Amino acid sequence: MSEITDTETIHLAKTDNAETIADLVRRMIVLLGEDPNREGLRRTPERFEKALRYLTSGYRQDPEKLLNGAMFSVCY
Repeated sequence: MSEITDTETIHLAKTDNAETIADLVRRMIVLLGEDPNREGLRRTPERFEKALRYLTSGYRQDPEKLLNGAMFSVCY
């Protein structure tokens, strides 16, 4: 499995054209009746995508490498 970096774009296989997470968030904003181009929402889709990547980045990490043997079994 390849690791996704912060500079890469995540593409979702939906139809013949791939959409980014930011594109999907922009569509959700429209479906909610808001204007995604208004001043307070212009960068929201990109911020959402960046936050989601950060919050789920642990799923792409190798726990063995991350812990580096730091697990100990101790009987109390």
